[in-house]
Amino acid sequence: MGAHVDVPEVNIRRQLEANKNPKQQLMQMFYFTGVTDQTDFVMPSGWKPIMVFDAGLLQKEGVSDEYTLVLDVSTCTVAFAVAPANGSDIAVQAGVWL
Repeated sequence: MGAHVDVPEVNIRRQLEANKNPKQQLMQMFYFTGVTDQTDFVMPSGWKPIMVFDAGLLQKEGVSDEYTLVLDVSTCTVAFAVAPANGSDIAVQAGVWL
């Protein structure tokens, strides 16, 4: 009795080339200040929010939660359901792929 195993061909040279320059993600914090009735905060081009804080509290992303993300071709906007308090410190941890 014997077993037959099919293993796909692996090109070692191609694998080594792919591992030479793995994609890296750069992380950075961006800070905004709440202004009366302002609900949208635009991130710099290429940056995508990972975590959003309002007055030090982590906010939950979702249509029925604290904020949603509005994606454009190269920019992303953090859109709060309710405007943060006037003078509130808003921190956004964002990432960009290099």
